[in-house]
Amino acid sequence: MCYLCPYYSSGAESKVITSLLQLLRDYVSMRNGIEREIYNLESRTTEMLYSSIVLRRRRQELISILNEVQSKIELIKLLIKYEEENHV
Repeated sequence: MCYLCPYYSSGAESKVITSLLQLLRDYVSMRNGIEREIYNLESRTTEMLYSSIVLRRRRQELISILNEVQSKIELIKLLIKYEEENHV
């Protein structure tokens, strides 16, 4: 669960209570934001040739983050399915 929870690395002293469904909503929202930013970068890359190297590097970073977020979404979905099947 520590891998999935974005609050774990914040170092907060208090406990954070969240559910798998809330984590799923958070990650889907994060994925949508990253996809929008990638789309905006791609449209700006064609407009501004001089900074395209920086924009391409940022795009690659975002794609890497997007892949990680997508893997967490899939893992959360599996955990939700397991939870439903086993009534945990």
